[in-house]
Amino acid sequence: MGNLANNHYTGLRFPSGNYGTSGGRTNVALNAAFTYGSAGNAMSIRYQARSVDPITDLYVMADTAIGNSSNITLRCNIRNEHATSATQPGTTIRATSTDAAYGIAAPPKWIRFNFPTPYTPAIGETLWFVVENVAVAPATDYCNILCSFNAGPAYLTLQGNQAGYSTVNGYSTAGTAQTRPPFVVVQGGKSFGFAASLLNAAVFAASASLKGFQIRPPVDIEVCGWMTAVPNGTMTGIRIYDNTTPPNGTPLYTLPLGTQSNQSRDEIIGAKYFAPFILNGGTTYNVVTSWATTGGLGGATIEDYASYPAVFDDLVDGFINCWPVQDVGNVWTLTKNGYLNQNLIVSDLLKSGSRASYALGA
Repeated sequence: MGNLANNHYTGLRFPSGNYGTSGGRTNVALNAAFTYGSAGNAMSIRYQARSVDPITDLYVMADTAIGNSSNITLRCNIRNEHATSATQPGTTIRATSTDAAYGIAAPPKWIRFNFPTPYTPAIGETLWFVVENVAVAPATDYCNILCSFNAGPAYLTLQGNQAGYSTVNGYSTAGTAQTRPPFVVVQGGKSFGFAASLLNAAVFAASASLKGFQIRPPVDIEVCGWMTAVPNGTMTGIRIYDNTTPPNGTPLYTLPLGTQSNQSRDEIIGAKYFAPFILNGGTTYNVVTSWATTGGLGGATIEDYASYPAVFDDLVDGFINCWPVQDVGNVWTLTKNGYLNQNLIVSDLLKSGSRASYALGA
């Protein structure tokens, strides 16, 4: 291969961000009782099953609450696909959640729906998670479900065209597209979805410490560049460490920013190309930036992360989604509630062991 980074539109960049601003934060109000096929409000996630394992949980984010939040109770039904439409759920209920009490904690907050009798789908089966308000007075006590946040990567592409659709008439007609709802489906104990709900946000506060992201390629990769969505003129270099080497140890690679002949503005441009080298599959690396004074780094954050950390941690694969990492007292420390606005540019994916032990170009 060897040409994966040649075309700007198809070049591989890992992790998959950047998280640039794109529109506003919007939500859907669940302020009317839902009756399928005739009336009422609901927010739904269209999902294609990733395995034949049982579906046990859904998580969506409540953005705001109106009235007495202690009176808000939510329910989720898993429905089949519609007989003729791809933008509204079908008539058959596959599973029903236990009622989820909203509680008194302030939003934004994650709402967990548990299915006591899990539904076991066929792989690829199209399902609809239909969330409704079953409060006694839904027009008075209701919450708004986050359905679109203020930024994002190629969201639908990354999600396999998973999407959200809302209704104010019980899905008696086609739903209204809501293209970026944060959600997580737990199927067979594995998390699927995208949990970031606040983007273009500060992941690291300003400091002079080494900070970046941790990556563990599944195969040998050839990298030829680095980029960030938020350039900062105080960045002095890129360092790549084996995770077993502490921050005060010797990095595997040191790539200067802002000082090389004819490329002294790369730290302000926010991108740098260099002679390709190989990172080995199965090895954990810390890709960090050094700083002349202080600076912060932004990206995507998971609001209310502390409520369900294990669920959100399971979305991190160390390649497409990577944890931010920082030097704290000479210890590499992960920040697990977000994703960073930095990438490596990958020029080749290699069969493990095929070229890592040979001179470049062999």
